[in-house]
Amino acid sequence: MARTKITRDLAPLIQQRDDLSIALTQLSSKALVARNELIKLESENIVIARKNTELATTMIALAEEANTQRKDDIDDPKVRQQLDELELAMRTSRQRWRIMKGTASATVAGSGIDWARDPNLLEIVLDNDGDEG
Repeated sequence: MARTKITRDLAPLIQQRDDLSIALTQLSSKALVARNELIKLESENIVIARKNTELATTMIALAEEANTQRKDDIDDPKVRQQLDELELAMRTSRQRWRIMKGTASATVAGSGIDWARDPNLLEIVLDNDGDEG
């Protein structure tokens, strides 16, 4: 009879434990899905940032190539206007690059990942693109 009373007294606690265990499992699953999505998005962001770096490098090389002939030496107003438009596009692209670089850096730094131990992530967070102008 004492065993039945103990079983009755423990039953609600066992049920509560089981309910909490189920809730914990569900929350853990949701956290895992969210973490995997974050990792996927961070990876995509890194790929996009690298592609942007390549495009910016190409654009800078083209701009330097265009600068071999001084703007003052160009007599054709149409060509001058095109050069002005290209310079504006280059400045805009550089500004966007700096914004994206800062965003990627902040995302990695704020993600909770131990970026200081990963050389690639460390480079993303601490890299100075060398283009301050």
